[in-house]
Formats: sequence, C-alpha cells, structure tokens
Amino acid sequence: MELWVQIHDIVSGLRSERVARDIRNFLREFVRDDSKNYDLIWRDYMHVRVRIDVRLPLKCRMQVTIPGGDWITLTFKYERLGTFCFFCGLVGHSDKYCRGLYRISGITREQYLFGSWLRADTRASRHMAGARWIQPAADNQEREIPNRANPIFSHGMTTPKSPPGN
Repeated sequence: MELWVQIHDIVSGLRSERVARDIRNFLREFVRDDSKNYDLIWRDYMHVRVRIDVRLPLKCRMQVTIPGGDWITLTFKYERLGTFCFFCGLVGHSDKYCRGLYRISGITREQYLFGSWLRADTRASRHMAGARWIQPAADNQEREIPNRANPIFSHGMTTPKSPPGN
C-alpha cells in the first residue's frame, strides 16, 4: 500500500536528501520524494511517499542523532490513511475488531500505542469545517429547506412531504 507521509519535528539542518533517504528506508520501501522538500519555501514537515507492508504496524516515530550528539524524535503522520487499529497499528481494521485486543483484558484506550494523531491534516480537510453550509444565500434570498424532520434528531420520525405545487 502506498501512502504519503509527513515527517514532523525535523530541524532545518536535517532537511537533506541523505536524511530523507534514511527516513524513507526506516518507514518501509521508498516510492517517491516530494520536490518541495528542498525548495526555499519551507513547510513544517518533509513529505515522502512510501510503500508500507499492511501486515506490519505503522511507524509512529523515529529517533535521529543531530550534530553535537543530541537526539531528536521525528513524528510521522499519514495522509489519506484509511481504517487502522489504534491498539495494534495495523491498517485494515479498527480496535473494535482487533484480535490482539481481545486476547488482553483491562486495557484502556489511553494505553493504546496508536491514535488519530497519526492521520495528517491535509489541505482539503482544513478548509472544509462548515464551509459548505454556513454561507449566505445568493442574492440575499433564503434557501429552500426541505419540509421533513432530520431522522437522526427525531428518532426516525419524519414529517410528510409537502404536496406538489407548494
């Protein structure tokens, strides 16, 4: 399975092709590099495309030595990541259906090693918050609202549709 991965918390001195190659190999099999990783326009993260083995857990972090001997931790966020398990980190099922979780009792969600923080915030998702329905009507006219109740909030009860011509 191929995914774009955002590499966060990387310091500017580590933004090199050699470091990117090491990170890509750590994540799994390298597919493609984003050409904007080394442009003068800096982002908060590096961007690489990798092929992951869905039989293995997702990688969350990587420890890297920086000049001077100190260590930093890079964090990974996966773009357009489908269903994955917060308990075992495997893609393809959720913790609700995890075989590994059923073998262990007494584990709370706070103790899981994975979470929604592995999902990257992509440009499309940042701009969608309410934008489609919280907009003024064209020409200051009211929008037509269907004459039926919301089945979710009315416990499945709906009002009859308006007769034709109304």
